[in-house]
Amino acid sequence: MANEPGPIGYIFHRSSLKVVHPLGGSTNPGGNTKLVVHDDNSNPAKLEVRFVPVEGFGHYGYIEHVASRKIVHPLAGHIDPGNDTKLVYHPDRHAGALFAFDEEHERIMHRGGKIWHPSRGSPNPGNDTPCVLHSDVHDAAKFYLGKPD
Repeated sequence: MANEPGPIGYIFHRSSLKVVHPLGGSTNPGGNTKLVVHDDNSNPAKLEVRFVPVEGFGHYGYIEHVASRKIVHPLAGHIDPGNDTKLVYHPDRHAGALFAFDEEHERIMHRGGKIWHPSRGSPNPGNDTPCVLHSDVHDAAKFYLGKPD
């Protein structure tokens, strides 16, 4: 059971200020569409997400793509994904798709303990660099929910 969704915003990669997109920029991405960072923030419908708390899971919930209502998953939806597991949009809602925002440290944590990273951990990743989960903690792994202005 989900609680009321939080505010709508974009997910930004702190060091590059690139925005998280569905690969290809669709407003209705197919299941297993990879999440990537990109510098284009001109179309809110492909970028807007919101956090949807899930009752019984503390500060964890779903990160929902507003236009498609798909949520962020580690590829294959594992509860304990390995390092470098790609993040995708998918319609299923289950315990393997729970995340929490650590606003103080600007991290997005998966329930299994790993955090969001740009693939290869670059502080200035190129456009269409996939978002992945990894156990390393460093400044290039900072993401936050914000508004484009």
